[in-house]
Amino acid sequence: MTDEAIGREYGTTGQAVNKALVLGGYRRTGYVKLANEIIPWDVKTTKGKLASGEASHHNTYPCKMLRAYMRSRLGDETITDANRLDASRFETRLRRDRVVLDYAPETGFRYVKREARDRDLIMRWPADVDLPTEPEHIRAVTLDSD
Repeated sequence: MTDEAIGREYGTTGQAVNKALVLGGYRRTGYVKLANEIIPWDVKTTKGKLASGEASHHNTYPCKMLRAYMRSRLGDETITDANRLDASRFETRLRRDRVVLDYAPETGFRYVKREARDRDLIMRWPADVDLPTEPEHIRAVTLDSD
């Protein structure tokens, strides 16, 4: 059964089921955490920011799509159909519009025109951040060749 189906049966959400399974040690936690660790920016979250009135970026649509794409490329079998659709839409946009995702803490995420330096990456990788070395991590941040 999917997390969503279990959640419906017990009157909760699929996300709550997944969290309970992770906390109980029945499922690997790695994919969401790993995707967030691979992202080369310190993405602004709501933690400690709400009092100052600053906007959070970690739950914006482009960031959610980025994480969904990365999780699918990492082989996360727990992603929902909605996550799969987000990953597919993200990849389609990158290819169709020839763009990559970029991030600035002041303004958030934006799509920018792909340049030669971007190669087959899905993000505008910061020059001062090393690319991952693990093959599965590289796969998570790249597009397959057409």
